[in-house]
Amino acid sequence: MKPVVSKLLTSENENDFIDAINLFIKEFYIKNLFLSLKTQNGFYFYSTFKKDRNLSETKELYDFKRIAIEEKEQVYRIDSLLYDIRVKDDVVLQSGNHYILLTDKQEDLSLIFQNEGEIYDERKNSEILEILPSIKNGLTKIYLQQKLSSEKDIEEKIATVNKKLHTLQQLTILLQSTFDFDRILDIITKAITSSLGFSVVLVSLYNEKDDSMERVAQNGLSEKVFEKLRKQKVPFSTIKNLMQERFRISKSFYINHKEMDLNNLDKTIDQIAYIIPEEKPEEYINWHPEDILIIPLYSKENKILGILTVDKPVNRYVNIIESIDILESFAQTAAISLENAKLFSKMEQLIKKLEKVSNISVLMNSHIQLENLLSHFVQATKENFPNYNTSIILYNQFNELEIKTYSGYTDKYIERINEMLKMGEGIVGWVAEHKTPVHVKDTRSDPRFVGRLDVSMSEIAIPLETSSGMIGILDIESEGVNSLDENDFRIVSILASHLSISIDNTFKYEETKRIANTDPLTDMYNYRFFIEKLKEELERSKKLSIPLSILMLDIDYFKEINDNYGHMIGDLVIRDLAQLLLNTVRKGDIVTRYGGDEFFIILPGTGKQFTHSIAEKINKLVKKTNFTNGIKITVSVGTVTYPDDGDSVETLLKWVDDALYDAKRKGRDRING
Repeated sequence: MKPVVSKLLTSENENDFIDAINLFIKEFYIKNLFLSLKTQNGFYFYSTFKKDRNLSETKELYDFKRIAIEEKEQVYRIDSLLYDIRVKDDVVLQSGNHYILLTDKQEDLSLIFQNEGEIYDERKNSEILEILPSIKNGLTKIYLQQKLSSEKDIEEKIATVNKKLHTLQQLTILLQSTFDFDRILDIITKAITSSLGFSVVLVSLYNEKDDSMERVAQNGLSEKVFEKLRKQKVPFSTIKNLMQERFRISKSFYINHKEMDLNNLDKTIDQIAYIIPEEKPEEYINWHPEDILIIPLYSKENKILGILTVDKPVNRYVNIIESIDILESFAQTAAISLENAKLFSKMEQLIKKLEKVSNISVLMNSHIQLENLLSHFVQATKENFPNYNTSIILYNQFNELEIKTYSGYTDKYIERINEMLKMGEGIVGWVAEHKTPVHVKDTRSDPRFVGRLDVSMSEIAIPLETSSGMIGILDIESEGVNSLDENDFRIVSILASHLSISIDNTFKYEETKRIANTDPLTDMYNYRFFIEKLKEELERSKKLSIPLSILMLDIDYFKEINDNYGHMIGDLVIRDLAQLLLNTVRKGDIVTRYGGDEFFIILPGTGKQFTHSIAEKINKLVKKTNFTNGIKITVSVGTVTYPDDGDSVETLLKWVDDALYDAKRKGRDRING
C-alpha cells in the first residue's frame, strides 16, 4: 500500500487528513488543489487556494464555468479543462491558468488541481485516479466524525426543558441534531405524547422489499402488546385502502369508527388499530378506541416513508383539526430526520464496506498467479460480504465467456466452474455484448435474466476492463428483491476495477515469464526452462520410481550450411528442425533449444529401449525432410536414462553430452547412449 493511501485511510481527525493531502500534493507535484465531497446538506471541501486552510461545509459550494480547453503537444487530453470556480462570492481559481478536474465515477468527489514539476500524462492520471477512492473514504470518515461530534445529548436536553415549554418546535431542533435512528424514533413518540397528549403513539415504516408497513417504535403500549404488533407486517395495500379522499384532512386521514361499516373497512381495523383491553369508549368525550388517525411521513421526493398513528388521548378529548396541524408540521421534520438517518446509516455502511474493499485490494496485490488470485478474491469477498454470491467470468482463448471461479452458491443451486455462457444471453451475456454495467433489483421482473424464477434475486454485473480491452465480467447476486442497493453497486464497481488491474498484472507476469523461458528464434522453451523442468521431472521420477530419459541432438556439419547459404538461411533451418521435433514427440515430452543448433528433449516415464526408438524415429524423419531451400541435413543424437546412467541433474547432463560427442566422433548421423 502506498504511504499516501495508508495515511488517508488511517486519518482520525481533520489534521491527519490535511497531513495526508499535503503528502499527496508533494508526491504528485501539485501546486494547489481544491477538493469537495457531496453531502446531504451541500458540500464538504478543502482548498489550498484559501488563506485559512481547513475543512469546511457549505450548501452552495461552487459553480463551474468552462472557459476554454487547453491543447498542447506535450499534454494529453485527460479531463484537462480551464474553469472559473467560485466559492460563494470569492473566486478560488483564477482564469487563465491550466487546471485538471477529476471526479470519481459517482461524481460525489471532485478534485481540481494545478499540475507542476512534470508533464501530466496517462500514467500520472491513472495513479491519481487509483487514489481517489482512498481520498473519498478518508474525507467521508472525517465528515461523519465531525457530524457525530457535534451531536448533543438529546436525552439530557429533553430532561432539562420544562414540560410546559416543551413545544414541537424545540423538539424539531433536537431531531435535526442527530443521525441516530433509534433516538429519532424515541424523540418522535415522546414528543407527540408530551406535546399533544396522546398516551399511545405508534411509528410504522414502509418496507420496500415486501411492500408492507412495519411497526418500529411506540410509546404507551406494553412490551407484550408492541411485540405482537411488531411481528404483524401490514400490507401497504391495507393502508392505501384507508387513505381515501373522503377521510382526508389536510395531508392526513381520520377514519371515525362509525364509518367503518359504511365503507367496508371493518376488516382492516384489527390490522391498524391497537385496542387496549381495559379501554372503554365511554371514557372519552369525542374519541373512540377504534378511531384511526393516520399522519403520513413523506420523503423529499414525496414518496411514502411511513405513518404515525395515535390513540388514547389523555384529556379524553381530541381537537382533530388542531392536532393534525401540529402533527403534520412535526411529521415533516420527523420524516426528513428519518430520511437523513437512513442516508447516514447507508454512508456508515458504505465506509465500512470501503474499508473491507481496501483490505481485499491490498491482499490481491500479493498474487501473481491468475488461479490463486481468482480463488483468493471470491473467498475474501465471501468473508467480507456474506450476502454476495460471486462469479468471475473471463474470455478464454477462443473468445468465449467461461466461468473461472465462484463462491456463495450452493451445490444444489448451480455447478458453474468451466461453464460456458453465450454472448447476449442472460444478464452476464447482455453486459458482455453491450460492455455496460447492470444493476437489477429484481431478476424475476427482468426479461434478460436466465435462471431460477422461484427465488427473488438482485444482481449486479460489471465489465472487467484493462488497457487492452474488456477481459470478462464480475457478477454478484444476492437473494431478495432490492438486496443489492446503490452502495452495493458502488462497492462492486470498485472491486471490479481493482480485480481488473490485478488480473492484468497476472497476465503481464505470465507474459514476462514466458518471454524469459522462450527462445526468440524458435519460440520454444530455452535452456533456462529446460534446467528447471529437468529438476522437477527428476524429483517426480524419484518419487514415483519411474524412468526418465533425455535426448541431446545437434545438426551435423551445420557450419557448412552457414558458410554456403548464410546465417539467415541457417536460422531458418534451425526453426524448421524445431518445428519437426515439436510435431514428432509425444504430448507431455518437453523440447527445448540449448543454443546454436543443439536441442534437448525430456522424455518423462521413458526407459532406454523406447528412448532409442524415439531417437531413431527423429533421425530417420530428419533425413527424409527437405528443409529451407531444399537443404538436406542429418542429426547426431545422444541419450541418457535415469536411473540407469545417473541419479542427479549434473550426472545426467554430463553423460548425455558425452554420448552426443561420442556419436559425432564415430561419424555423425547416428544415435549413441
